[in-house]
Amino acid sequence: MYVEKVPPCKLVSSADLARITGYTEVHLSRLAKEGMPKAGRGRYDIELVVKWLLTRRLDKANETMQDAKKRLIEEQIESQKLENERSRGELVPIEEVQHALNHQAVTVATQLDGLAPRVAYELSAITQIPAPKVQEVVFRECRAIRETIASNWQNYHGADAHGGDDSEAAAKPNRGRVGRPRKVPAAGEPRAGQVA
Repeated sequence: MYVEKVPPCKLVSSADLARITGYTEVHLSRLAKEGMPKAGRGRYDIELVVKWLLTRRLDKANETMQDAKKRLIEEQIESQKLENERSRGELVPIEEVQHALNHQAVTVATQLDGLAPRVAYELSAITQIPAPKVQEVVFRECRAIRETIASNWQNYHGADAHGGDDSEAAAKPNRGRVGRPRKVPAAGEPRAGQVA
């Protein structure tokens, strides 16, 4: 068997190789376990090592490029899938959904505002309670419903602005009152504006 003799100038110690490459000796030892050529214990053929390191770096660059191409293809497929679902009417743009929800919230708020005056006299005749008192009770309950809707809508927009649910806020229990507002306006007082 023929063994090629390596000229002494091509052989370097691990300390010299560390100085040349900028790697630590521990890292060079790891690279040797991964397949970096060695010429003996603590000795390296500088020419083979440089070739191996360059090939390894090119392989990693190619892997990175392949990963980037794969991600791009996956994103293009997902984008086309969403476009197909949108064209089939399976998806609705978020702006349209928000507009529809806003419209419904305003409708509910308007109807709740008119509920107390509409039913006060009818309920007064049934219950023998004065109409202004009935109107106050119904209005108070309607106000509580409106405040809950407005609060939920505000929480939704707050979570949406941060790109999803705020898990920290969602984890904290809501210690606020449930149902009725703290201050109940008397009948005839100005009512709150429309739900945003």
